[in-house]
Amino acid sequence: MITECQEEILSAISKGYLSPTNIAKSISCSLPYVVTQLKILEAQSIISKKKFKKEKQIGRPQHNYSISRAFTQITNIHNADVSHTIIQDEVFTKFIQSSTQIHPNLRNVYSEYFWTRSDAFKKCITIGKISTSKDEIELLAITTTEHVQELRKIISDIHITQDKHKIHIACWVHTIKECENGIKENDSYYLNLLKKVIPLVDNDSVLKKLQQSRT
Repeated sequence: MITECQEEILSAISKGYLSPTNIAKSISCSLPYVVTQLKILEAQSIISKKKFKKEKQIGRPQHNYSISRAFTQITNIHNADVSHTIIQDEVFTKFIQSSTQIHPNLRNVYSEYFWTRSDAFKKCITIGKISTSKDEIELLAITTTEHVQELRKIISDIHITQDKHKIHIACWVHTIKECENGIKENDSYYLNLLKKVIPLVDNDSVLKKLQQSRT
């Protein structure tokens, strides 16, 4: 079981090695607490550390941390049914990067949504958050032309019940080309979509470049 703080730590180090001090700053936690959580994650072989020493640095080298587990097992419990999924590190990284930006009250819903469709999310280049409320999560996913129709059927319009409360997940699925053409044609739908969205997973800064090109 990974705690909320551990999720934030994994999100911070998902793109490369970071020192405990930099991790603590990025997630606004005390350094001693972060060090404790790092030891727990390292004991579970989820993260690894390497020694790093700057030129002319006095004293012992510091340890920097990164995600190390090549495969991760996710346990899903739904209506007393338990299932186990072995997922590759790349998909785990996508989940960690995106889930920590979802409101804590909605993370269980987002987790169910993501892991029951993890094969689809493998095909996403970018995942972005548009808005969240107590009743809805609105997202943007950018994928390739090859997968766009498939993903629209699988992840775009989902309802999940949590504690007898139905939550709607709306995910607008587009290709890079569709977004580029929308910007070029000054289409208000694409302009507003790219204005509102907050990048969660942004491989090769695709979403960032699209947002910059609309200005």
